[in-house]
Amino acid sequence: MVTIKYQPDIKAMLKNKSHSGSSIKVVNEFVYKTGGKRLYNQTNKQNTYFSQHAKHCHCKTVPVIEIMQDDEKNTEEQIVIKMPYIHGFSISELLLPEPGIINQWAKSILNFLTFVLDQSSNIEFGEIKHQFESKLQHLRAHISDPVYEKISSVLHKVPLSTLVPVGFCHGDLNYLNMLVTSSNDIYLLDFLDTFLESPLQDFSKLRQDLLYNVCEHLDSSYCKVELRIVNEIILSKLYQQWSHIWDSELLQLFDMFTLIRIIPYYTDIKSHLEECVLEMDKFQMREAAVTSLNKHVLRETPSHEKRHWTTLIVPAAGNSSRFPSTRPKWLLTQPNSKLMIEDAINKLDLTSVSEIIITILQEHLDRHCGGDICWFPTKIKTIPVRICILLESTRDQVETIVQTINRMNIRGPIFCKDCDNQFSVNVIAGNYTCTSRISSITRDLDAKSFVSTDRNGMITQMSEKKIISQNFNCGGYSFESSVQFLWAVEILRKLTENQKTHLNVSHVIQMLLNNGVFFAEKTTKNYEDWGTYDTWMKYRSKYKSLFLDIDGVLVKNGNRFWQPKWGETHPLQKNMDFLKKLYNTGCYKFILCTARTEDFKQVTEHQLQQFDFPFDQIVYNVGHCQRILVNDFSAQTNPFPSAKSISLKRNSDELELYQHELI
Repeated sequence: MVTIKYQPDIKAMLKNKSHSGSSIKVVNEFVYKTGGKRLYNQTNKQNTYFSQHAKHCHCKTVPVIEIMQDDEKNTEEQIVIKMPYIHGFSISELLLPEPGIINQWAKSILNFLTFVLDQSSNIEFGEIKHQFESKLQHLRAHISDPVYEKISSVLHKVPLSTLVPVGFCHGDLNYLNMLVTSSNDIYLLDFLDTFLESPLQDFSKLRQDLLYNVCEHLDSSYCKVELRIVNEIILSKLYQQWSHIWDSELLQLFDMFTLIRIIPYYTDIKSHLEECVLEMDKFQMREAAVTSLNKHVLRETPSHEKRHWTTLIVPAAGNSSRFPSTRPKWLLTQPNSKLMIEDAINKLDLTSVSEIIITILQEHLDRHCGGDICWFPTKIKTIPVRICILLESTRDQVETIVQTINRMNIRGPIFCKDCDNQFSVNVIAGNYTCTSRISSITRDLDAKSFVSTDRNGMITQMSEKKIISQNFNCGGYSFESSVQFLWAVEILRKLTENQKTHLNVSHVIQMLLNNGVFFAEKTTKNYEDWGTYDTWMKYRSKYKSLFLDIDGVLVKNGNRFWQPKWGETHPLQKNMDFLKKLYNTGCYKFILCTARTEDFKQVTEHQLQQFDFPFDQIVYNVGHCQRILVNDFSAQTNPFPSAKSISLKRNSDELELYQHELI
């Protein structure tokens, strides 16, 4: 063994202890790891795999190229190993990738497990039972009495004649020890010597993450829904190949030992690890339910559900937490005097929509609308509207849609539209999600979900709150089949039933993508975001109603009685050109106020048409005197000042000088 003198960075390495007591540091593209005799045994195992087995497997590893003695410790028991550094991430740290990549990971893991099983030999359980008993006594002080009794009971139930595969294994095959590179190669690291060298150790360590979700308990930053979608794909692949092993009492015993073995190192999640042991049947029943559902994946829409028409669903049963101290956002009044819920639909092409379903809470009606909904329009753009009223809040938008489908007996294609934004798109039947470019918004990117597509415009990946492309989901999701939607939600709920998980519609689409259902991207136009109070107020601030005098502001002042008479005067061209630019933005309403009488209506409108000046309304017979505008304000929805005034010198053509008041 080579003895080395420590450099300062190697000394610093020793301060960074892992749960197993080792220390790790990266120096000049090499990893240095320090530990005791056990590290030496693990190093030999890793090098054995590198030199003898890796060439037969899809999973790779790196060799330990040098073993050094820790000179500072002055003992042969303490060593430092050196191996190349691999750039990559653990599976649990990665964004939810496209289904093909997850299948590639599953194939590599499947290949490794097949290899270690094929290399093993079988012995009867009776010959090795004492090793389990010894290990259980070794861990006795770290586990509760119920856990000890449960494991003891299972240990004595396994028939002594049961055949156990023994032979080479990784020993600690979990997500944290699988490194995925940019080319999607999987590198196995941190091989572990175990109390019993068996491929079933690797099965159980993998189930530690796939079935018992230990990885997500170790680090709360992992996105649990996305991680469980990955788990479900890999788990279903493994179950299909090894169901006879997966359901065995022997593998349950290995599961129990791999779970309690890490309790001394992860005391902060001891309660979860012990729950997994005590309620193992519950976890496995959840797995069986998901696997059973997977056998009935709807790869194609049932023929009786294929329709040209689609149902538009607008869920508005949320608590509007981003709109403090206001009515529920769907009840807020827009600048065009429509409610937000109606304006959210306003720019959609509804030619292929058979009906509109709006889902709201009874609580909102009782508190803000006198308990009644009869005031809501029965049609929008000639399309019939039905209201679905829920008595209780739902946990998320997905549950609102599920209840809407079931309560209103909706079958066939559905288009789900957020109530707090607006965009232009042709709503037709099919599987697609509506997107807009990042350039169309200026804030709250971290609250959006994003999509990536292939060259044919088919979605390959969706990601919540992480930017993976220039296109984000803008709140319109189309499903060719309501049954497919319900199926995907059922799977996701079973995968996350032990936690109060908030599901997004993008999770539902990702689940369908992973099971062979294709979704396209559909680009929208004219996107407006009202998702938070601040963005809504910014949107409102763009809109203004201008009350404009005609004579002396738009055209030179005239007179009713003598020349130049009303309707005969020349335009104030600079004022008109400036105001036309404002009007053409679509954010201004022009109400013309004039002392002209109704007798001059035809003359007045002809004059304005002659100069091609746009307007929305003309109020005649306004007194030729001081004019005062009185308007109410509200701190929440129409803040002070809600009205302004400009006194412009008669016939002045310099209105643009006041643009800071008008824009």
